[in-house]
Amino acid sequence: MLLALPIPAAAQQSCAPHDIVVEHLHKTFGERAIWSGLAAPGALYELFASPHGSWTIVQLQPNGTACVMAIGEASEILSLMITIIPGGENI
Repeated sequence: MLLALPIPAAAQQSCAPHDIVVEHLHKTFGERAIWSGLAAPGALYELFASPHGSWTIVQLQPNGTACVMAIGEASEILSLMITIIPGGENI
């Protein structure tokens, strides 16, 4: 296992099975997944955030390995409304 916990403030890439990363982010920082999106070639990116403003971006590989790509604090929600138009422009 490659994940060194806790994740330091100056984020270095840390990887572990997805369920371990999710559990660590929730138990340690109070973060939960609030967004996910697919990227080529098959990686899934997830944004985790807490009510206290901390956030983490995780890259999930097809083999189930999750790697912390970035961390931060003092986040804010800019918009709660987005309309997804299949095959069209997103607004």
